[in-house]
Amino acid sequence: MKFRSITDTPIRPLDIVFRESWLASLLPVVVGGVLVGIGVAVIVAGGAPVFGWFFTCFAFLLWLLFLTSFLNAFRSENWLMRYSPPRLFIKFRSLRNHRLPDSDPVVLELDTSEIGWIRKVKEKVITRGRRGARTELRQYLEIGLKRNDQLPELKGRIIEEQQRHHKGMRWLHYPVQVLDDVIRIEWRGGGSWITPNVDAVIDMLRSVVQVRQEQSNVHDYISRPADKARQEEMILELIERGQLMEAIELTRECHRCSLSEAKDFVEGLAGRADQGDASKKKT
Repeated sequence: MKFRSITDTPIRPLDIVFRESWLASLLPVVVGGVLVGIGVAVIVAGGAPVFGWFFTCFAFLLWLLFLTSFLNAFRSENWLMRYSPPRLFIKFRSLRNHRLPDSDPVVLELDTSEIGWIRKVKEKVITRGRRGARTELRQYLEIGLKRNDQLPELKGRIIEEQQRHHKGMRWLHYPVQVLDDVIRIEWRGGGSWITPNVDAVIDMLRSVVQVRQEQSNVHDYISRPADKARQEEMILELIERGQLMEAIELTRECHRCSLSEAKDFVEGLAGRADQGDASKKKT
């Protein structure tokens, strides 16, 4: 296991690359453009001018956000995993945070001989939205190493990435996590739409690593326990799974606080969890 920077790991012609799909980002751009067009039409028609201007400005800002995401898909930094036999490169920095320095060590290099097994995981995550229950389907690639003693360093590097700041906006999106001594890579859902799909990775590595049976899980966060300790357990579980936005939403609902207060609470809870992991390692 080695850690490298994005600068030190340029894409080579024969690399097999897995990246964010530009097609998945195109649909929101089209929808946003349609909304802007509707707003302009309302303004030109002269009906509800105040609402028309407000709606158009909001739709335009939304369209700019979608357009930025679409254009990012064509950046050289747009890759999550690369296979250059026998080496596997995994970038644990989200494409959304591409403005952070490329010199940071955010690329994990593994030799296939270090990998014990891989598997595909499907999850159904049920949370409470503004209009009731919200169900999201997610897919992950999980990688188990032959030596678990290497994982604490990876987890520490991911924590460093989560704590990095820069002058612009920082997205709370981290596609790679260490969960229960397993490297979990977000493939579909939760802000990622990686192409080719997980099955392509499984087929690619089947001849060199063990493939475990596909796993399906359901996580229901609709029920809100009255006990505050149990509420924090649920929030911490979301944090450990890399679902920070869901953790913030759950915090706002359970504690009836503002967005900034919920964000500070989640970050503080994550910090305490990290300190707990560190103390366990020392003992």
